[in-house]
Amino acid sequence: AYQRHTILKDMSDEMARLNSEMERVRSLMEEIEKDRELLQARIERYTALISPVRSLPPEILSEIFGWVLSSDGWTSRFLRLNEGQCLLGRICSQWRQVVNSTPRFW
Repeated sequence: AYQRHTILKDMSDEMARLNSEMERVRSLMEEIEKDRELLQARIERYTALISPVRSLPPEILSEIFGWVLSSDGWTSRFLRLNEGQCLLGRICSQWRQVVNSTPRFW
């Protein structure tokens, strides 16, 4: 009977050790998942920085913006005067510079 109690205690101790190890691994997994999410967000930000639209010359962007902001374009039905220019200028500094340096938009 003593041997059975000893075996049972050893098994209980092993179960407690395994439970503790599982909790440690769970915590580690949560930490790794957070790190992974942060890295994914950084990847998305850097991917946006190398987006093909960022490599378009200002003249091409100006031409595209001209089509978007034209009085007969679809935006004129939804945006008030100069709202489109303001909206495009808020996208990024490059777009703002193109909008502000193109006289026909103002």
